[in-house]
Amino acid sequence: MIRAVNISKRFDGHQVLDGISIQFEPGLTNLIIGESGSGKTVLMKCIVGLFKVDSGTVYYDNRDFTAMKHHEMKLLRKEIGMLFQGAALFDSMTVLDNVMFPLKMLTNLTYKQRVKRAIECLDRVNLHGSNRLLPAEISGGMKKRVAIARAIAINPRYLFCDEPNSGLDPRTATLIDNLIAEITKEYGMTTIVNTHDMNSVIGIGDKISFIHEGKLWWDGDRHSVLEASNPEIRKFLYTNQILKHFRPEPPENPDSPPMYSV
Repeated sequence: MIRAVNISKRFDGHQVLDGISIQFEPGLTNLIIGESGSGKTVLMKCIVGLFKVDSGTVYYDNRDFTAMKHHEMKLLRKEIGMLFQGAALFDSMTVLDNVMFPLKMLTNLTYKQRVKRAIECLDRVNLHGSNRLLPAEISGGMKKRVAIARAIAINPRYLFCDEPNSGLDPRTATLIDNLIAEITKEYGMTTIVNTHDMNSVIGIGDKISFIHEGKLWWDGDRHSVLEASNPEIRKFLYTNQILKHFRPEPPENPDSPPMYSV
């Protein structure tokens, strides 16, 4: 489990995050959604330690991440897997070497052990026989699967995914979403997915947190999101003309935005 408590962050005098408190559960795909500029990417980067928070606390299973010393953070990062938006594979490395990279950097495994583990992960994402290929020789969907294999190679307890299906066709995007959801449950990881893809929201949103103007305005799951009465999330969800056709009427007593805690 990961908890962010009263997180605030400013850039050049602009308040990007304003006292967000949010919780992400293990074994679930926890989605962060919101419009561009809402603060969702900054929130993820603060949680993973790429940005230092101005105030507030981030807990990894009751361990205070924001108070850790450098060597303690290094140890914790060995428990974190990252799936970047563009896959971020090394062009000069084979598929196998890409997956082996974090094992070489973060573990004491022998070369044979690293090869064995990398092959296991590639098999798990259905990339049999692709070991010797270079990133330039595989499709966009395959690159994302290699990136997932690399992210889970170290058996992480926490998995962060930044727009994991961006740039993919709908069918491949769904395959990637389903793979992330399956691996999350299989390994019992706390998975956080930053996305604006409504297919992901409806397909794998075990827990959904809607960020608006640097605050948490709504949270729920894929079963309740389409019936949410909060006006800002309804505006975000029903921009698509097709979805507007199926939009349910809001309840008589709408939510009182914004929410400041989960």
